[in-house]
Amino acid sequence: MDNELMNDLAETHRELNLVPELAFDEFETSELIASHLNFLSIPFQLVNNTTIIATLKKGEGPEIILNAYIDAQPISTFPTQDHGSLRQKANHNQGHDFQITMLIGAAYNLKNNAFQGTIKFIFQTHEKQTPTKSLQMPHCGNIKAMITLHMEPLLKEGKLAFLDQNKTLIKKSLISLIARIWGNDIITDFTLSNTIIPTTKLRSNINTIDYLFGTKNSHFQIQGYNSPEEKTNIKECIRRGSELLTMSALHLITEKTY
Repeated sequence: MDNELMNDLAETHRELNLVPELAFDEFETSELIASHLNFLSIPFQLVNNTTIIATLKKGEGPEIILNAYIDAQPISTFPTQDHGSLRQKANHNQGHDFQITMLIGAAYNLKNNAFQGTIKFIFQTHEKQTPTKSLQMPHCGNIKAMITLHMEPLLKEGKLAFLDQNKTLIKKSLISLIARIWGNDIITDFTLSNTIIPTTKLRSNINTIDYLFGTKNSHFQIQGYNSPEEKTNIKECIRRGSELLTMSALHLITEKTY
């Protein structure tokens, strides 16, 4: 990812963090996401007013979902100089601003990659509501796997934990792939914290993959970035998350391991 794109993604993250919106009311958030998809010429549909389902199809092949939640939490905070919620009753303290930005970054990456298949990007309202309804919509076709990257405050910054609720062959395949890149930073037996979404109940034919991206001691998660060092940390976080989603999607489509 070049510097210009990283600067654009960092600015998108800042805008999301400044103006968070509660579930089912993410109209400005959806507009910002749509602006990136329009720039990439990736077609999308708006579902239930604020959920966006975008489709990147390149020939015939497997269909997978990359998922992100877009709602903020009803928590009051005080903004910092350049970062932090400007709305008194909402905040992205669960890291959905990062989720959104990383998924947008993956869309940029995948648009320029060759593959045979379909990738659907779901920017979904209301984390506490299972995505079952969205996945059963005709917009989504025959999905074989879904990946969501969560921010985990109980996991040390820079670490990655892996959850696969179906315990299928896809887990071993992805762990092997990511371990070659992340090395000792990948954890395969991390205990799910109470802050993460409840177990997703999906149709039995869908592999549900959840990554946990460590944010423990990441003060910029709440305080924002007001120094060059903090801005660099945020860009690196966005870059790693975007590349993780990108390589996972390409691996699933190429290897068809599900």
